[in-house]
Amino acid sequence: MAEGPEAKLEEVHHALQEELGAPGLEDFVNLLEAKGDYLRRHGADLGIDAVERIVPVVFGLRNKDPDFLRPLREGGPVLEGLRQMVEGMRQGDEAAWRAALAGLPESLKHKQRRALRNLAAELAHFPQPEAVYLDTAWVSGDERSMGALDYLYGRTAQGPGEIPQRHAQVRAWLEEQGFYRHLGYVQDVYYAQAYVHYMVEMTKGLGLLDQQFGQGIESLDYMTRLLGVDAASSRHWLQ
Repeated sequence: MAEGPEAKLEEVHHALQEELGAPGLEDFVNLLEAKGDYLRRHGADLGIDAVERIVPVVFGLRNKDPDFLRPLREGGPVLEGLRQMVEGMRQGDEAAWRAALAGLPESLKHKQRRALRNLAAELAHFPQPEAVYLDTAWVSGDERSMGALDYLYGRTAQGPGEIPQRHAQVRAWLEEQGFYRHLGYVQDVYYAQAYVHYMVEMTKGLGLLDQQFGQGIESLDYMTRLLGVDAASSRHWLQ
């Protein structure tokens, strides 16, 4: 791995050690396992009823007004597009899921498309974290914003297959640090910390983190919300 990403990963690693330590990281992993079980049970058959159960545990969707998610809840081409994105991500076919995203109805706004991509990524990843990388917009970036991988690698041109290659390099680095159990979920926690680093670095007191997550919360709270394991989300599968 190039020196730049390795140095950034070291920064993230030390921040997590200070913030969480081994017990705290294990707690995160346990919550992500519970979330994965929940999505495995309710996301296998992506009908409208399943969507209603899943939306509350995905970052950025829980508090949206009904109009924002109405096209998804109505089924039709939006729900079918979501299914195609999920299947493409499960198969590791970046071209397929991006084609499904591009094929969503033109009436959808950018924020709605981004939310649907994030939903598809969580449905594909959390039930099988070792086999499918987490490709939400906050991890992999999109045409309008950077993600955790951009923070680690820099905003460079991403050709076909480059994002999966970056995911694989990060996982290999984690293995070098001695992680061998629940690597997929450990990688998610590192991405969440990296994204918080990126947002703090870019906003520099502008308050954009507060706008996105709420005022007066710590970096650990940002991470739990990004990963959808905060108290408001986790009550759905812990009750």
